[in-house]
Amino acid sequence: MPNYLEILRLDSLNHSQRTIESTVHCSRHTVRSVLQAAKEKQIAWPLDDDITNAELEEILFPGKYKSGCRYVEPDYPYIHRELAKPGVTMALLWEEYCRKCHEAGETPYMSTQFGDKYRRWARVTKATMRIQHKPGDAIQVDWAGDTLPVYGPVTGEPSPAYLFVAVLPCSCYTYAEACEDMKTENWLSCHVHAFQYFGGVTRLLIPDNCKTATTANTRYETVLNRSYQELAEYYGTAKERAENLKPEIVVQYQSSEIDMATLVESAKADFHKEKKRTLITALKLYVKPEKHMAYYVINGSHEGKVPY
Repeated sequence: MPNYLEILRLDSLNHSQRTIESTVHCSRHTVRSVLQAAKEKQIAWPLDDDITNAELEEILFPGKYKSGCRYVEPDYPYIHRELAKPGVTMALLWEEYCRKCHEAGETPYMSTQFGDKYRRWARVTKATMRIQHKPGDAIQVDWAGDTLPVYGPVTGEPSPAYLFVAVLPCSCYTYAEACEDMKTENWLSCHVHAFQYFGGVTRLLIPDNCKTATTANTRYETVLNRSYQELAEYYGTAKERAENLKPEIVVQYQSSEIDMATLVESAKADFHKEKKRTLITALKLYVKPEKHMAYYVINGSHEGKVPY
């Protein structure tokens, strides 16, 4: 088996194909095929340390395994797109996958293998983005999207409960509390309970742009709730506003799938190098795979580009 990992590593260092051939001891055709397959699947060095050469081969050249494998390979790009939708889970997607396999008279993977293979695909293709957080530096807070039914002990009648969630993003350590409404009193008391639960207060407090935390949210400015500001001052923490961003992305290519999340983060990081304290309210991204470049327009005026 050719050393696919070494081929990608040497290519990332801009070595010629002839140099790669002599180093990994394989043919020019093999090197060209590996680099072309990696380009089509948007796989680039560096990869995660736990990715093996065999796993990389299976993702680069899945056709090699179709004849010898009696199981149906899941549609990983489809799974990744569906998981971004509200309410979609791996369990639902596995059931859908099994149903399609049974209808076609084919054999599906079990749920554990289904999830493991998708996560491995996501790591190799960088369909998921790793975000680094400093331990204890920030708490992210928000109301959860859906309400929970709470049943009365006497009547048994359900009433909606609103779920407050606070998370330490480095460890994903979570505090949650159900409230009868999302008014300011409950919002503030939930913060106090979260601080007590975590046993301290972080340097930053990051709320989403929910109505309880803000009094006005315009294109250029977010006005924060005064009571909330006073709570932050009392506990000696600073509030950092979450960006109210819905990026508009335009792909200018034939049929190439791009890791959009990474490109959006790259554009934001490039923008903040020059304008560190400017809140991003609008982003347009124009991706040109043939140039390995993404061009962006932020807040309707600032233009720039990021390679990938």
